[in-house]
Amino acid sequence: MKVLAIGDNVMDIYLDSKRIFPGGNAVNFSVMATRIPKITSGYLGNFGNDNLAELMKSTLKTFNVNIDHCRNLKGQSGYSLVKVVNGDRKFLASNRGGVLNQGIKISDDKDYINAMDLIHLSVNGKGKEIINYLNFKNKLATGLK
Repeated sequence: MKVLAIGDNVMDIYLDSKRIFPGGNAVNFSVMATRIPKITSGYLGNFGNDNLAELMKSTLKTFNVNIDHCRNLKGQSGYSLVKVVNGDRKFLASNRGGVLNQGIKISDDKDYINAMDLIHLSVNGKGKEIINYLNFKNKLATGLK
């Protein structure tokens, strides 16, 4: 089975521990899918032209997530500043997705996208903007409200 997550990638920067963790709904989905036998997973989204993008791409490659159809754009990658308070994450600030806000161009990738068995979209990953451009015959989109 081939699955694809389209949308957000965000680096969560934990101020307390000075550690950075890749995240974002679409990235989390694509990585978790690789843990299921016989699943090939891809991620389609925008990367900035900064060190956070290089770390995100490296991490996704480590998990064998296909990122061949992603765009590298001028600007900041998505990030959020996080602090742990009483054991819970508290999001202090973010750049609201960074280059994700330039829009995810999928017109060149329609054949690739529509060849997937399952497509994951989310509101945070601009899923409502993307859904109208896809052919969802026999597909399932998750995470949309």
